[in-house]
Amino acid sequence: MSIASEESDDQQKLYDIDIPSLNAAEALNRLAEQTGAIMLFPCDLAEARQSNAISGRYMLLDALSKMLKDSGLSSGLSDKRVIQIGLDESAEHQEEEVEMANATDRSGRNCQ
Repeated sequence: MSIASEESDDQQKLYDIDIPSLNAAEALNRLAEQTGAIMLFPCDLAEARQSNAISGRYMLLDALSKMLKDSGLSSGLSDKRVIQIGLDESAEHQEEEVEMANATDRSGRNCQ
């Protein structure tokens, strides 16, 4: 079996996953335990975010996507097959827009 075929098999493999809604750091550690995946993420960033509960049979990247949806975090797979977690750039931009829209000056009017 070639390396490319092994990588494809790993990405298509289904895992039995059962993780409650936790801070993202705890959830990612549990996902690593349940799948054997190697993950890199900044603990302080992940501890400050909430993950979604996930239960069932999933491919690893699908499980990550569902678990991190709307958390402000995103995942990607490096060339060395390590999962990297970081800030979701689109979510960060949306949060900034909401903060600006909700900003008010001392008179109670929206800041422009």
